[in-house]
Formats: sequence, structure tokens, C-alpha cells
Amino acid sequence: MGAGSFPALVLAAYLVLALVLGTAAAQAAEPGIAYETRIVGADAIGLTELMEKASLLNALAEKPPPSVDALRRRAKEDAHRLTDVLTSNGFYDGTITAQVAAEGDTHVVTLTVTPGVVYLLGDYAIAYGDNEPPAALMPDLEDLGLHVGMRADAGAIVDAEQALLTRFREAGYPWVKVDKRTVRLDRPQTLVLVQVAVTLDRRVAFGEPQYAGLEEVEAPFLRRLVPWKPGDTFAASQLEAYRRALTETGLFAAVGIAAQRPPEGADRAPIQVTLTERPHRSIGAGVNYASSEGPGAKVFWENRTLFGAGEKLRLTAAGNKIEQTLTADFTKPAYIHGNQQLLSQVELKRFDGPGFQQIGLGGRLGLERRNGPWRTALSGTVEAAKVEDDTGRHNNSLFGLPVEMGYDSTDSLLDPTTGARLDLVGTPYVGFSDSDLLTFAVLEATGSIYRRLDEDGRFVAAGRARVGTLLGEDRRDVPANKRFYAGGGGSIRGYEFQSVGPLSKTGDPEGGLSLIEVGAELRIRVYGDFGVVPFIDGGKVVDTAQPFDSTTIRWAAGLGLRYHTAVGPLRFDLAFPLNGRKDVDEDYQFYISLGQAF
Repeated sequence: MGAGSFPALVLAAYLVLALVLGTAAAQAAEPGIAYETRIVGADAIGLTELMEKASLLNALAEKPPPSVDALRRRAKEDAHRLTDVLTSNGFYDGTITAQVAAEGDTHVVTLTVTPGVVYLLGDYAIAYGDNEPPAALMPDLEDLGLHVGMRADAGAIVDAEQALLTRFREAGYPWVKVDKRTVRLDRPQTLVLVQVAVTLDRRVAFGEPQYAGLEEVEAPFLRRLVPWKPGDTFAASQLEAYRRALTETGLFAAVGIAAQRPPEGADRAPIQVTLTERPHRSIGAGVNYASSEGPGAKVFWENRTLFGAGEKLRLTAAGNKIEQTLTADFTKPAYIHGNQQLLSQVELKRFDGPGFQQIGLGGRLGLERRNGPWRTALSGTVEAAKVEDDTGRHNNSLFGLPVEMGYDSTDSLLDPTTGARLDLVGTPYVGFSDSDLLTFAVLEATGSIYRRLDEDGRFVAAGRARVGTLLGEDRRDVPANKRFYAGGGGSIRGYEFQSVGPLSKTGDPEGGLSLIEVGAELRIRVYGDFGVVPFIDGGKVVDTAQPFDSTTIRWAAGLGLRYHTAVGPLRFDLAFPLNGRKDVDEDYQFYISLGQAF
């Protein structure tokens, strides 16, 4: 490039940039034609709300057209669009006209709906071709959600087609398909006649699953999760149940399942399962902070298929200034039964809290079964601990038999927006404190519920409750580490850790024989990934086994901030006691962690 061409190039670039900026400024200065949309005549047939949602004019209201002619074109297109809404709801002769008129500084687009007569379903006929199913499988109209004389709603007709496919896919026809659907208007009777051509292919039973993509995971383990037996009539829902079971193992990044056509003359369809394994070993870490418990951290190492059959070993070290734990958890899925797993845990724990100090070793061995959202478990626990409280130092040895039942229909572990959780636990204990024989039982119920208040999930209401009671021994005879305590980030925010309830003469928590906790939050997405959470918590700990007595409930309220990440919300909560005790409770407490409070 010559030296003289460089200034010319700079000048040309400058002119192009000026032209672009000038055009952008002109476009920014042009506000467009402001308008208002009115839909007239749809109230009488109950379609106003549906048309308002389907309207292109409403959808583009914040992007006004540059001219009146462009607005008329948009209105004409919207009229065609809403005519389809009429047709879909049985008004096949309906019309919509669009008119644009200026009113002051704005324009009004009026869409006038002339619905005409509603068409009714006159007939719904199914043609099966050469492979007609058994008479018992042929659906009646009621089976498809239809009846002659109903409004010829397009959505209902499409739903009937899907119900037809589902019916046969559940009855041994994996390759059923609808070749065509013919809709004919029978004028002047204003009837809609529908004919559906169905191809069934052949009826089959389940064959053996065949696996592709396995590396470390063993096929015999996966076969124990299969919800059908070879020879059972094929049902598509069973394929979906198996896909879900494989996904829930956490061992696979992708799961594909499809029935394969059996050889001619055979009636068992092999099931091809294509899998992509995830990395089975991982490490992780997390941090948190509470004003009464100080900074905390957790690190873990995990192997999710230790012996090739989904056995999970997780080693965890966690601690803050009050509590430190080393834990080893081992889980063996599909143990004896496909939806049953073996659970075991060993934990070394040191605790130096305001009410007692403890160092102990404990273990657990049990079985857990899951059936959809329900969970049941039976375990045996053994614990040996040295516990020191205001009565002195005690050597405790306890054997427990926890019986658990749980329910979880939520859509997320760390940030649920719908569903509910319920956990019921009853644990009888027998053992010794020093040389004294102990027999007591701990009963506890915890529940929470979550509801979206809008379609987008920007507003979520959440509530929780916890009730517990301890039976069989006086409070002073129950080891301090088995009593109930409340207060802190996972309990009643605004009060120090374990501080709610009976206090000793020196102001230390003594724990109690019963407990009540309640809480409510409104989780609001303010902008993007940022949210705020006003909340209220309350509860009490009682030194008798009767939680519903007249003891004062301690209340606290506060405001939380949330930043929603890919793994869950980052939480910052600031809480204030509403009826705190003078010279006992601080003015506020704050908490930082990952995940919602409950």
C-alpha cells in the first residue's frame, strides 16, 4: 500500500463510520407509530384472553412500526393470525377485520371478531388398514377424550391423536404411527368429520436389553434396574421409567433407549440402550459463614462406581469453629431389589458448642427403598461419645434403630420452585451413659412446600415447619447431644446457634425434649440472576416432651440477597430478632452459604 493511499483509507473509514452513526441516530430519533390494540367481539365466545396472548400486535407493542402503512400491514397479519384461533376453537366460518384510526397522539387498531356459528364434532373415524388390533384395544371416543356433538376444538382433536398413539404404544405396538388426519366440513350442518389412518405394524413383547458405550459400569448392574421382565408386553412408559432410573444413578451424561424390530417370526423386541459415561471420580469444596458460628468449609472426594455396579464412596471433611467432622459414606444401589440400596456411614465428630462439648465415633448401616417421590429406610446406628455439659463429663454408648419415611416432589435440590418435601423419622435408642441404662425415643417431622406465583417463576413462596419430641427419659438424663436445639442459619435465623430454648445459670443452652420451628419466604427474582428474599422464622425449644405448650415462640425477620449460579443460589441473609431476650440475644445475625435456607 502506498503512503498516499493511507490518508484516503482513513477518510473513507471515517465517512462510513459517520454514515453508520448518523443512520443509527436517525433510527433512534424515530420513535415509530405508537398504537393501542382493541379486540372486539371475542368476549361472547370466551376467546378474548387467548386472542390477546396470540396477538402479534400485542407481542410487538414495544417495537412500534415506522409508518402507518407498516402498522396496517401488521394489523392485517394479526387478523389472519387470530382467524386461526377462531378455527382452532370450532369457528370455521369466522372472520376478523382490522381497522386503524388515529386518536390524538396515538393510533388505535381495532380487530373486530365475527365468529359465526360454532362447528361441532360429527364423527371421528379410525382406519387401521390391514393390521387391525384386537377389539379390546380399539378405543371408544370417550377413551380419546371426545364425544359426538362437542365443539370441534382443534386442541382436543390433536390430543385425541396423541392419546391414540399412547394407547397402542402401551399395548405392545412401539412403531404405531398416524399416516394422516383428514378434517372435512359437512355444510350446511356445520359439522366436522375427522378420519385418522393408523398403521400399527406388529405387536411385540420386551426382549433383552443390549448395551453400547459401557466402559467402567457393568451391564449386570444395569439389568437389575430394568422395570420389566423379558416377555412382558411392550409399554413405552416402561422405557421412560428405565431411562429415568439410569439417569438417576448419576453415572451417565447421556442415555438413549429404543426398541429394535425383532427378526421375522419373532415377537420379542430387543431394547438398545446407548450410554455415555460421566467421569466417575470428582472432588469438590464449599465455604460458608455465619456470624455466630464463624467461617466454615467442606471438601469431599467421591467415586460413583467403585466396583463397577454404581457403588458410591464419598469422603468428606467439614468444619467451622464449633463443629468438625470426618465422614465416609458408602452406598450400593440395586441391593437385592432393583429400587433398594444399601447405606452405610462412619463419622468422627468433634463439637465445641455453647451448651456442650463432644468427641465421638458413630456408624450406620441400613436399607433404603424409593418408589417415585416416596422413600422409606430402616437402619441401625452405633455411637460412642464423650460428652461434657454443665452436669459433668459422661461416656455415652448408644444403639439406635431409625425408621424413616420421606416424600420429595420438588423440582430442584438447592433451589426448588414447586413441589413439597416431608420427612418423618422415629428413632428408639438403648444404651448407657456412664453406668446408667438409657431407653428413649426421638420422633421428628419436617416439611416444606414451594409454589410459583407466576408463570416465569420470578416469584416463589416457600414455607417450612419442624416438630420434634423426645420420650422416655427426663431432660437431665438424656445425653446433651441428643436433645433438641434451635437457632442459627438452618433453624431460626436471627438467633445465635442453638441459643433458643432453656438456658443454664451461666447463659449456655441446655437443650430440650421438644421443639417447634416454622418459616416462610418470598423469593423474588429482581433482575437477571439477582434476587431478594424477605423472610420470617419462628420457633421454640421446650424442656418437656409437650411442644405445644404456652412457652413463648421466638420470632425473627430479615432480608436475603440471592445470586443464582449454575449449581445453585449464593445466599446472603441478614436477620433480626423480633422478640429477643434482653442481655441474651444479639441485635442481628448474618449468614452466607450456597443454596436456599430450606
